[in-house]
This record gives sequence, structure tokens and C-alpha cells, in this order.
Amino acid sequence: MSEDKRPKVEEESSAQGRKFERRSCRLRLRCRRVKSVGLYDSTEKYIEGMARNQSKGGLLLETPIYFPVGAKLEVSFKSPDDKQSFLGVVTVRWIKRAVDGFQLGVATDKLDSF
Repeated sequence: MSEDKRPKVEEESSAQGRKFERRSCRLRLRCRRVKSVGLYDSTEKYIEGMARNQSKGGLLLETPIYFPVGAKLEVSFKSPDDKQSFLGVVTVRWIKRAVDGFQLGVATDKLDSF
């Protein structure tokens, strides 16, 4: 396939052109689809997932279920030392099939710590 016709997921997974440096992580998280940004309001159940890397702009998530590009997700997770909890809203930017589900490239819309 020629470079200009590659799927978006291939372009997004390349390190070139990134705004922020990525850092590896292994954080257990919970996520669910939300109705609107800033409103932690959903009737959907949380699903368990994993964050594999992080940057100032977003996260690489692994989830067992598919979320479409553009979906708003509420995510909650703890810092690696369990001293701080986070709750935020992210937007799915790209999706890639993984061994046990899907990898999601998400952009951070809002992130609160407590």
C-alpha cells in the first residue's frame, strides 16, 4: 500500500509528528461511554482496561470492547503509587485490533485528580 493511502491508524502509530513525548506505563483503568464532555453522566457500566502509554495529550488504552472514533469516554485510574486518583473524559482518535480486544488512541479532554 502506498504511504499516502495507509489507514489512519498506521499514521497515528508512528512517532513522527507527535506533539508530546510518550511514556510507557501500565495502569489499570475503568472506562465507559459518556453523553457529553465534562458531565460524568452515563447509564453504561464501566469496563476494565489498561493504559499502555501516556503523554500530555492523551493515552494509549487497551479495552476488551470496541468504541468508535469520536466516542467520548469517562476514564478513572490511580497513579502507579496509588496515592492519587484520576477521573477524566477522553475522545477516541483511532482504533486498532489487539490480541484481546482493541487499542484506542485517545485525546484527553478533561482530567481531574483527587
